Amino acid sequence: MKKVALIIILCVVIFFSFKSKLQSCFTQKINLNIQENEFGIIFYTIEQKRYMVIASKDKSLLVLIDKVNHHKNVEILKKLGIFEYEIRNLDTIFSFNDIIVKQEQNLIKINQNSKIFCVSNGKTIPKECSYVYLLKESDFENMKLVFYHDTLSKKYEEQLYEKWVDLYKLNGENITFVKFYEDTYSVINISKNMID
Repeated sequence: MKKVALIIILCVVIFFSFKSKLQSCFTQKINLNIQENEFGIIFYTIEQKRYMVIASKDKSLLVLIDKVNHHKNVEILKKLGIFEYEIRNLDTIFSFNDIIVKQEQNLIKINQNSKIFCVSNGKTIPKECSYVYLLKESDFENMKLVFYHDTLSKKYEEQLYEKWVDLYKLNGENITFVKFYEDTYSVINISKNMID
């Protein structure tokens, strides 16, 4: 009986030791490593409030999608390796480094060179918006990549799939990283538990 108890205790200790090492190792590896002419966007949720970080080589910008108090973001941003950032609401127009963020009717355009990422809260998405964060369903022509929360109907999702659009449903359990290169992009989803 003592041997069985000892084996169980040993297994539990090994499990928690391995989990702790894996989490610390994984946390240290999170790095968008953004170069010149690239930018990244990070999506995450804290207490049902949505946030987006626009990251460039030298600086990051925390965008408050829902108008909320941002103080709970400090720890999660540090764990993501973001120590210097500005905070903006989604309804302001600004630029930093070589990224220009401007608002047009129900649309926010994040533009770096020829790469345009749009945040859409309206009826129609312009043709130049290939990469989109949808706050609600919109008419589309040229989308390649779409991020959304629980804002799309099944019928609308099917229409996007029929057009071969890459869909990423955002939720409160994961942090989603998208990095835009000169002519392509990469997307990484990780569990928030991995950085806690």
